[in-house]
Amino acid sequence: MMTINELLIAEATEYEFKSELEVKRPKSWLKTVSAFANGLGGSFYFGVDNDGKPVGLADVKTTTEQISKLIQARISPLPEFNLRLFIPTPPALTISSLWAFISVEKV
Repeated sequence: MMTINELLIAEATEYEFKSELEVKRPKSWLKTVSAFANGLGGSFYFGVDNDGKPVGLADVKTTTEQISKLIQARISPLPEFNLRLFIPTPPALTISSLWAFISVEKV
């Protein structure tokens, strides 16, 4: 399993970071998911701050369910995407250290 340090250097056109999921303002991050789908693809990291440091998610299960539901409900046609969880290395003692990763593929 890859660690965040192996994946990320800095936020760029193919990477986007969000420290938490903006449920009340999903348009702010759904536009990026849509742009990835309409461009060359990209990766979105939730639970990672703008400096690329993992800050974790308070409720990983709920957050990932909301991410998936919002993408499916608000973006048409539905982009190809993979939603994954990453566990820090070495494994942290708290679930809030987990972060979510969405990979949007160009179809």
